[in-house]
Amino acid sequence: MTDPFRYRDENGDLRLDELLGERYVKHYVGILSSSSDEFRAMQLAAAVDAPPQGRMVDGRFLLREGTGPDDATSTQVLARYPEIIWDVCGYYRRLGFDWREFRAAGPRQIRMRYLALDPRQEDEPLFYAATQLLDPLIRRAYDAQPLGGLFLGDRDVRERLEELAAREASRLTAEARQYDPDGTDEPVRQEDILRGWGMDKSAASPEEARERLAASVLGATLEGSWERAWSYYVLAEPGERAEVPEGLLEAWQQLVCAALSEAGATVRFAVGYRPGLARPLSWRDSNECCIFFTGDGLPEREQAARAVREFLGL
Repeated sequence: MTDPFRYRDENGDLRLDELLGERYVKHYVGILSSSSDEFRAMQLAAAVDAPPQGRMVDGRFLLREGTGPDDATSTQVLARYPEIIWDVCGYYRRLGFDWREFRAAGPRQIRMRYLALDPRQEDEPLFYAATQLLDPLIRRAYDAQPLGGLFLGDRDVRERLEELAAREASRLTAEARQYDPDGTDEPVRQEDILRGWGMDKSAASPEEARERLAASVLGATLEGSWERAWSYYVLAEPGERAEVPEGLLEAWQQLVCAALSEAGATVRFAVGYRPGLARPLSWRDSNECCIFFTGDGLPEREQAARAVREFLGL
């Protein structure tokens, strides 16, 4: 029979790192990293560090760090973005375009289609759809909307959300007065509901909506670092805590990808760091993608090319 205290410390607490194993501990940490600060702080207060486990490479422990994917691809074939145009507000269909024509419809085709359908320019919804698609910024943001997405650059969507917010404000106000008829609290306003939904009614004009699309949908970059977006590997001595120099692995990944592409090789690969490594090192087994390790100092193009040549046996 299994010892009931096998995975408990002297205080009777579970040692999750030994009970679950490295794979599930890292999965658990990955979930925590995407949770709220309060939940993460509460959970990590009781967490314990997993001891170095797994394989040895070049006399050191192979440690996986980060929470994102570890393997990149050297292929230079670009996917179309967006892959599918869902026409969430029906602009293209309103103008009579078939779904196979959405991407190929240029400004001239849009104008000609509108004039053919509304030669006297009396159909305002049709004119609005054409106007939206003829604005390059709005069209790009519109085409990128996912299936079921709310395109806030559309006036009808904004008006509908304002209507729903007004109803919700009235409902909450009536509910509060039902339970506290003599209360002195201010009534819930439509603006309060919209603000809770992440909208600002004062910035709901078409011009301001367009500016927000430019700033948030098209012009903004995701916050965070390369280390948060990718996982990577570290070769560390027992008990050593190797700190990867900032920007090192991002540059190394780009150089390796370029070297593999120039060699005509489509390979899935990961990057890693080994403190004090004099020359690049590549390593793989039968089950994992290749890992290209670099040492201290910013890597150079020739170093990546040499590592790729050695990996490919050239």
